[in-house]
Amino acid sequence: MRFQIVFLFSFILLSTLAAHDTSFEIKREVYTSESYIIPLGHSPSISEKSASDTTHHPFFHFKKEFKWMPLIGYNDNDRFMAGFSYNKKGQKGQNSLFYSVSPFFAFGSQQLVGYGRVGYRTYLDADKRQFLNGEIQIKSFHEDFNKTLDYHLRYVKIAPKVTYEWEGNDSIVNNKKIYLIANFISTEKAKFSELGEFNGKYSEKSFIPVIGFMSSSVNQYTNQFLDIAGEYQHYSDNKSYMKLTGSYQYGYKYHKNHAFKLKTFIAGFLMNTERKSNSYQNVFTRGSIALIEHGFNDYTYNETFLARQNQSGFQDNQVSRTQGGGFKTAIGSAYNIGMSNSFAASLNVEFDLPLPKFLPLGIYIDAGTYSTYNVSQKRQNNTIYNSGLYLNLFKFLYIYVPITSSDELHNTFVSQHPKAIDRLTFSLNLCRLSR
Repeated sequence: MRFQIVFLFSFILLSTLAAHDTSFEIKREVYTSESYIIPLGHSPSISEKSASDTTHHPFFHFKKEFKWMPLIGYNDNDRFMAGFSYNKKGQKGQNSLFYSVSPFFAFGSQQLVGYGRVGYRTYLDADKRQFLNGEIQIKSFHEDFNKTLDYHLRYVKIAPKVTYEWEGNDSIVNNKKIYLIANFISTEKAKFSELGEFNGKYSEKSFIPVIGFMSSSVNQYTNQFLDIAGEYQHYSDNKSYMKLTGSYQYGYKYHKNHAFKLKTFIAGFLMNTERKSNSYQNVFTRGSIALIEHGFNDYTYNETFLARQNQSGFQDNQVSRTQGGGFKTAIGSAYNIGMSNSFAASLNVEFDLPLPKFLPLGIYIDAGTYSTYNVSQKRQNNTIYNSGLYLNLFKFLYIYVPITSSDELHNTFVSQHPKAIDRLTFSLNLCRLSR
């Protein structure tokens, strides 16, 4: 436990100098009048709109764009990594090309990993308020490591994306977009003989098209963000689903250093051949809804996680506060609490306490409901909640101290983490710094 505490605070210290997907980076990348930050964890997410063309960092503000930057990184399977990033941003108001390439050498897996993206922006009107983006994102890291048999399992994601975007009278205040993403994902799996001997690896393929609508608006005191998306996947010959997901976020700044934040989440399957299944592992049933977003149930590899198996280790206490149902209680992959193949909804509230700036404490409350089917194949609705305190460090690292939760959630969490210090969970929120 002492090592875990040292690791956490070393992690915080290094984060003040860097920010990157599975890595630390001393800048935020900028493309086509947007600022991007590639967050710590396994996966660079879709970028966020910034109010400025200048390069940003949580602690530094750069007036010039960096074309390239040396990087170091870490995740649970590749361990420490060294690499660089080379970027070109598009010209605002002009049809232009943008790209970023970030290769790494991973000292743990002894292999090359990394990510890249290339795109082109075309303006569609004279006022330069409507534009079409076409881009492709590629990334590959390792998501599992078997120490006994000494093999790593890699994932590769290739995601072409087309976005039609339009802005209001003030591009900072109002922005809307329609997007289409084609997720091509390949994940390595271990192959064993009938005697249980390791017999190499094979690749499992997934194709997940997503279509969605996003809207954001910002003013001096409030910001709002709406995302509605539909996705489809066909797998294992006769299995398929069609899922609709909606998320709405609202923030109100009641003081220059304090805010009230609310997020609602709702998801349901329009069609799911495995609707009544009580399996939520991606190997058997895909696309399951998660009120507690971990690395293991981020099946599109959109989020930022230091670990993806969520079976043991301090890194497995990481949760997402922006994806899925936003719950803060990390129970891992051995339990199905908060998982559904039918329907789920949640409400998340965060309130920054009116304390001095050097003490960034707040209160969080999560409540949700999700549907499952019992052994008699009858649908039942389940309700869970949790609440506690959070420490907001530099607006990108949240540490959660649980206080109360529903009975099943509490009993499961305490059985996994008998010591109170082990129940601290955390969330990396670097990709939201531009909001």
